[in-house]
Amino acid sequence: QAELKLAGTPAQPLLSGKFSGAALLLEIPETGMRLHDGVLDASLQDNLLRVGRLSFDSLLQPPPRPLQRSLEERLADLAGRPGRLEITGQMRVDRNSEDASLEVRLDRVGVYQLPDRWLTVSGDGRLAWHADTLTVRGKMTADAAYWRLAPMSAPRLSEDVVVLGEDGQAQPAGFRPRLDLDLEADVGRNFMFSGLGLETRLVGSIRVQAQGRDLPRASGRIRTQGGRFEAFGQQLEIERGILTFQGLVDNPAIDARAIRRGLAVEAGVQIGGTVQRPVVRLFSDPDVPDVEKLSWLVLGHGPDQGSAGAAALLLSAAGSLFGNESGGLMRQIKQGFGIDELSIRQGEIGDSGGRQMTSRVVGNTFDTASGTGNQIVSVGRRLSRNVLLSYDQSLGRAGSVAKLTISLNRQVSLIVRAGTDNALDMVYSFVFGQPPSRRGQRGDASVR
Repeated sequence: QAELKLAGTPAQPLLSGKFSGAALLLEIPETGMRLHDGVLDASLQDNLLRVGRLSFDSLLQPPPRPLQRSLEERLADLAGRPGRLEITGQMRVDRNSEDASLEVRLDRVGVYQLPDRWLTVSGDGRLAWHADTLTVRGKMTADAAYWRLAPMSAPRLSEDVVVLGEDGQAQPAGFRPRLDLDLEADVGRNFMFSGLGLETRLVGSIRVQAQGRDLPRASGRIRTQGGRFEAFGQQLEIERGILTFQGLVDNPAIDARAIRRGLAVEAGVQIGGTVQRPVVRLFSDPDVPDVEKLSWLVLGHGPDQGSAGAAALLLSAAGSLFGNESGGLMRQIKQGFGIDELSIRQGEIGDSGGRQMTSRVVGNTFDTASGTGNQIVSVGRRLSRNVLLSYDQSLGRAGSVAKLTISLNRQVSLIVRAGTDNALDMVYSFVFGQPPSRRGQRGDASVR
């Protein structure tokens, strides 16, 4: 509803009136944002428009399941009721006038409400327009968020590509005002991120600033809290993950470290440098050569226990480490069949899959050296970080066994077998010696 009064002269008209609205609705399908039950109360006096109240309720969709597990008791407070958006301000409606300002207040506003991108934001901000300059001030906090990146981003043109119209002329550039930007953004403590092999919770804050037509620059730090990182077909535990912003927004510094735990040699990946130029290297505890680090990381054992199939898997992992984004055939097979371990080795159905034993305390004795020509395919599924359920099938002989391996700690493992070989093993691994060429040798002792 509106009431408008016109006065003054044709050269200098004066406008006055009142504007009111109820049950207003604003929806943005691309982001899932839904604002409803909007109320407007504005007045116009001698070409000065004052917005006394413009408010909306923000309808929130149920959070994705990973976020629901994270929120737990706080779910009702954060997402159990609609959010709120309130706007006040004023602007001149004179001819050629460039003065306007708006005050914005957000309380759990659902900016994104999609299954893979869910974000509610609270905070205060101020927008002003004066003399061809857009001023933005504010402090925003993410109350809760779940952000999942698609496996492959949509293709887009490079920034140096110029699109010509039908007449052969370049299309005019979009509106780009001068900026006076100072915005603080806090990701809060309920920001779940999934993508690029990473699943973790994010915490921290950044401050984005810009002057004139310069590109925005950011300062601050965002770090991970727990979570896991998928690399080379394995689930690695994140020890540290930090993005440090001290320059352009799209190129923060990286300091990340992820490790595969529960093995005699715990190997992992460390990433440094910047987002645009990352530096990746392997590490292990105890320190071993890079070839062994990669073997322990991908296969879960040293390279001396491998075979042709294991070598192919290591080659695929090495290609991924040095920039191959495909992930390799072995990784695709693992993901397609829902398994975590896939290897081909030589030995016997009854061995531990590690260093081969020369005797048994209980059960039938055998000589493992006589079975070196026997190929065994092993597939496994990790029930937890320390528990592996696997199945071994002999290719050269009739034999198969199901194994349940429980890693009690880095040195001691308990292995239960059923099938061609029925046994209960206790395997103890130890490291000794520090020769110059190789720090530490590994030996296994097994009791059945």
